[in-house]
Amino acid sequence: MRMRRPLEQWLAAGISAGLGLAVAVVAFRGGLEPSALFTVALLAALTVWAWPKRGAGTSHRTAIQRHDSQGDAVVYWRPGCLYCSLLRTRLGRVRSRPVWVNIWADDDAAQFVRSANGGNEVVPTVLLDGVAYTNPDPAEIRVALEERAGGPH
Repeated sequence: MRMRRPLEQWLAAGISAGLGLAVAVVAFRGGLEPSALFTVALLAALTVWAWPKRGAGTSHRTAIQRHDSQGDAVVYWRPGCLYCSLLRTRLGRVRSRPVWVNIWADDDAAQFVRSANGGNEVVPTVLLDGVAYTNPDPAEIRVALEERAGGPH
Protein backbone atom coordinates (compact mmCIF):
# COMPACT_ATOMS: atom_id res chain seq x y z
CA MET A 1 0.00 0.00 0.00
CA ARG A 2 1.39 3.41 -0.99
CA MET A 3 1.23 5.85 1.91
CA ARG A 4 1.69 9.57 1.52
CA ARG A 5 4.70 11.08 3.20
CA PRO A 6 4.60 14.69 4.45
CA LEU A 7 7.83 15.53 2.63
CA GLU A 8 6.40 14.26 -0.64
CA GLN A 9 3.32 16.44 -0.23
CA TRP A 10 5.30 19.62 0.33
CA LEU A 11 8.23 18.99 -2.02
CA ALA A 12 6.86 20.55 -5.22
CA ALA A 13 5.46 23.58 -3.40
CA GLY A 14 8.70 24.02 -1.45
CA ILE A 15 10.89 23.79 -4.55
CA SER A 16 8.70 26.31 -6.41
CA ALA A 17 8.66 28.70 -3.47
CA GLY A 18 12.42 28.38 -2.94
CA LEU A 19 13.21 28.97 -6.60
CA GLY A 20 10.82 31.92 -6.66
CA LEU A 21 12.50 33.45 -3.62
CA ALA A 22 15.98 32.92 -5.10
CA VAL A 23 14.98 34.48 -8.43
CA ALA A 24 13.32 37.39 -6.61
CA VAL A 25 16.47 38.07 -4.55
CA VAL A 26 18.72 37.93 -7.62
CA ALA A 27 16.29 40.09 -9.62
CA PHE A 28 15.97 42.63 -6.81
CA ARG A 29 19.74 42.95 -6.58
CA GLY A 30 20.03 43.23 -10.35
CA GLY A 31 17.30 45.79 -11.01
CA LEU A 32 14.09 43.74 -11.47
CA GLU A 33 14.09 42.88 -15.14
CA PRO A 34 10.69 42.01 -16.69
CA SER A 35 11.79 38.43 -17.38
CA ALA A 36 12.70 38.00 -13.71
CA LEU A 37 9.33 39.35 -12.62
CA PHE A 38 7.62 36.93 -15.01
CA THR A 39 9.68 34.05 -13.60
CA VAL A 40 8.79 35.00 -10.02
CA ALA A 41 5.08 35.21 -10.94
CA LEU A 42 5.24 31.83 -12.70
CA LEU A 43 6.94 30.19 -9.72
CA ALA A 44 4.39 31.76 -7.36
CA ALA A 45 1.58 30.28 -9.48
CA LEU A 46 3.28 26.86 -9.42
CA THR A 47 3.63 27.10 -5.66
CA VAL A 48 -0.11 27.74 -5.26
CA TRP A 49 -0.93 24.95 -7.73
CA ALA A 50 1.19 22.43 -5.78
CA TRP A 51 0.21 23.58 -2.27
CA PRO A 52 -0.91 20.40 -0.44
CA LYS A 53 -3.74 21.97 1.56
CA ARG A 54 -5.25 23.87 -1.40
CA GLY A 55 -8.94 23.15 -1.84
CA ALA A 56 -9.31 21.39 1.50
CA GLY A 57 -12.89 22.55 1.97
CA THR A 58 -14.98 19.43 1.34
CA SER A 59 -14.46 16.27 3.36
CA HIS A 60 -14.84 12.73 2.11
CA ARG A 61 -17.72 12.20 4.55
CA THR A 62 -19.64 15.23 3.25
CA ALA A 63 -18.95 14.26 -0.36
CA ILE A 64 -20.23 10.72 0.17
CA GLN A 65 -23.38 12.04 1.88
CA ARG A 66 -24.04 14.32 -1.09
CA HIS A 67 -23.31 11.48 -3.52
CA ASP A 68 -25.70 9.14 -1.72
CA SER A 69 -28.51 11.62 -1.07
CA GLN A 70 -28.36 13.97 -4.07
CA GLY A 71 -26.49 11.87 -6.63
CA ASP A 72 -23.58 14.33 -6.83
CA ALA A 73 -20.44 13.12 -8.56
CA VAL A 74 -17.25 13.23 -6.47
CA VAL A 75 -13.79 13.94 -7.85
CA TYR A 76 -10.85 12.91 -5.67
CA TRP A 77 -7.74 14.92 -6.55
CA ARG A 78 -4.49 16.26 -5.12
CA PRO A 79 -2.54 19.47 -5.67
CA GLY A 80 0.23 19.26 -8.22
CA CYS A 81 -1.49 16.50 -10.21
CA LEU A 82 -1.40 17.34 -13.90
CA TYR A 83 -4.17 14.86 -14.73
CA CYS A 84 -6.42 16.45 -12.07
CA SER A 85 -5.79 19.89 -13.54
CA LEU A 86 -6.51 18.61 -17.04
CA LEU A 87 -9.76 17.02 -15.87
CA ARG A 88 -10.87 20.25 -14.19
CA THR A 89 -10.04 22.26 -17.31
CA ARG A 90 -11.63 19.85 -19.78
CA LEU A 91 -14.87 19.63 -17.81
CA GLY A 92 -15.48 23.21 -18.90
CA ARG A 93 -18.64 24.80 -17.56
CA VAL A 94 -19.67 21.69 -15.63
CA ARG A 95 -16.48 21.61 -13.52
CA SER A 96 -18.37 23.05 -10.53
CA ARG A 97 -21.03 20.31 -10.53
CA PRO A 98 -19.03 17.51 -8.89
CA VAL A 99 -17.79 17.72 -5.33
CA TRP A 100 -13.97 18.06 -5.34
CA VAL A 101 -12.11 16.39 -2.45
CA ASN A 102 -8.38 16.89 -1.88
CA ILE A 103 -6.94 13.53 -0.78
CA TRP A 104 -3.93 15.23 0.83
CA ALA A 105 -6.23 17.19 3.11
CA ASP A 106 -8.48 14.28 4.15
CA ASP A 107 -7.14 10.89 5.26
CA ASP A 108 -10.55 9.23 4.75
CA ALA A 109 -10.55 10.42 1.14
CA ALA A 110 -7.05 9.05 0.61
CA GLN A 111 -8.14 5.72 2.11
CA PHE A 112 -11.16 5.59 -0.22
CA VAL A 113 -8.97 6.26 -3.26
CA ARG A 114 -6.52 3.54 -2.17
CA SER A 115 -9.40 1.09 -1.70
CA ALA A 116 -10.68 1.85 -5.20
CA ASN A 117 -7.25 1.59 -6.83
CA GLY A 118 -5.58 -1.52 -5.47
CA GLY A 119 -3.81 0.31 -2.64
CA ASN A 120 -2.51 3.18 -4.77
CA GLU A 121 -3.42 6.85 -4.50
CA VAL A 122 -4.25 7.29 -8.18
CA VAL A 123 -5.98 10.55 -8.96
CA PRO A 124 -8.19 11.77 -10.35
CA THR A 125 -10.61 9.15 -9.17
CA VAL A 126 -14.23 10.02 -9.94
CA LEU A 127 -17.16 8.52 -8.04
CA LEU A 128 -20.24 8.55 -10.26
CA ASP A 129 -23.41 6.58 -9.54
CA GLY A 130 -21.59 4.42 -7.00
CA VAL A 131 -18.79 3.46 -9.41
CA ALA A 132 -15.20 4.70 -9.03
CA TYR A 133 -13.46 5.63 -12.30
CA THR A 134 -9.68 6.00 -12.22
CA ASN A 135 -8.23 8.75 -14.41
CA PRO A 136 -11.34 8.78 -16.60
CA ASP A 137 -11.74 10.40 -19.99
CA PRO A 138 -12.79 14.01 -19.24
CA ALA A 139 -15.19 14.02 -22.20
CA GLU A 140 -17.12 11.06 -20.79
CA ILE A 141 -17.37 12.65 -17.34
CA ARG A 142 -18.45 15.97 -18.89
CA VAL A 143 -21.21 14.23 -20.87
CA ALA A 144 -22.40 12.37 -17.76
CA LEU A 145 -22.51 15.61 -15.76
CA GLU A 146 -24.33 17.43 -18.57
CA GLU A 147 -26.92 14.63 -18.81
CA ARG A 148 -27.58 14.90 -15.08
CA ALA A 149 -28.27 18.62 -15.52
CA GLY A 150 -30.59 18.13 -18.47
CA GLY A 151 -28.29 18.63 -21.43
CA PRO A 152 -25.18 20.54 -22.48
CA HIS A 153 -24.69 24.06 -21.24
